[in-house]
Amino acid sequence: MTKVQASSSYSFTVEPPMALLINGLRCRPLYRRRGLRSLLTHAPSKHALNPAKDHITKALEEAQPPPNLLSYPKRWFAKTFTEPTMVLLSGLGLLYNGSMQSLQLWVDYHQKGKPVRTRSEIRHVQRNKRDLARVFPATIFLALPFAIPMLPFVFRKAPSFLPSVFITDEILAKKMHVTQTKRAELAPILLASLGQALEARASRGNAKNSSVTQALERRWKNMFNNNSRPSEGDLIALQPVIRDNVNILDLSSSQLRVMGQFVGLALPWIASQSRLYGWVDWILKDDELLRQQGVQALTEYELLEALEERGFINISGQKTGRLRTMLAEHLRFTKTASDVISRRSRAASSRNEPQLTTTGLPLEEIASMTTLILTARALGVHERS
Repeated sequence: MTKVQASSSYSFTVEPPMALLINGLRCRPLYRRRGLRSLLTHAPSKHALNPAKDHITKALEEAQPPPNLLSYPKRWFAKTFTEPTMVLLSGLGLLYNGSMQSLQLWVDYHQKGKPVRTRSEIRHVQRNKRDLARVFPATIFLALPFAIPMLPFVFRKAPSFLPSVFITDEILAKKMHVTQTKRAELAPILLASLGQALEARASRGNAKNSSVTQALERRWKNMFNNNSRPSEGDLIALQPVIRDNVNILDLSSSQLRVMGQFVGLALPWIASQSRLYGWVDWILKDDELLRQQGVQALTEYELLEALEERGFINISGQKTGRLRTMLAEHLRFTKTASDVISRRSRAASSRNEPQLTTTGLPLEEIASMTTLILTARALGVHERS
């Protein structure tokens, strides 16, 4: 027993200290177990092995994929041929439908005696007539070789060359931007030409009502020299001196050409005086139709069309509510000016039976309204936020 105990005592003392007894069985130390050996050793992390690996992986994940060279010809073909062709086909469909609607209005007028009275119908007939007038030159252009690839350039640089049914929202935005830039450049030239015309007539002694005219001239010069934007009342007060000295009946051809360019007349050097008179005559009539209809019923396209037609400058990128406000202020301005001119014309005893126009104003008065409206546009009277 002593030997057995001694041997067992000896075997216990030489056994490694980490030996375990599990379920009555003696097991090997943990560090000898092959599957658990990694638990007793320190395994370096991935960050320690390669600290820049995560940054590289993150950069690769955030990087844009390389461009697919095979997609360039496809995009070029779609932009050069497919998209212009779709715009062309859809525009032809709109032109056909619009022509049929105009024909129906014409038939109703001649057979049923039903006149075209609403502004929407009048604008539709006018727009359709302009589009049909542009069909012939557009057809000649499209008959040229490689005309389809040139359509994006034409839409961008000369949208008025083609019918309005081909003008998309993107093309309209570019057109408004080009118009704004051009008018911003012409505005100081227009004001300078009007000031020179007034000074020239005053220096030659041709100004009418010299005492009143001289006072208004000083007011005109002070208004522009102080770089202050006048109000509607200031411009309406200046209307007599505009009527007697710088209306479109008294201006030179070069000054009329600047005014024609400002309102967007094609070939403004040809019959600019009669065309400007036709422009202001239509504006005054259309203003009356808009007062009856209201500006709230107009779409954004119709608002841009009306403001661009009236010579407004800063209309590109404006919100619809702001566009309505600008048009409403213009309608109030022309209404006030027309009422003042009408009362003044009736009260003027020196003018015997003045020649009335379709708007009910004398010829020289409506001629002065052209200068009055364009002066307000060049000064930005109704474009203040």
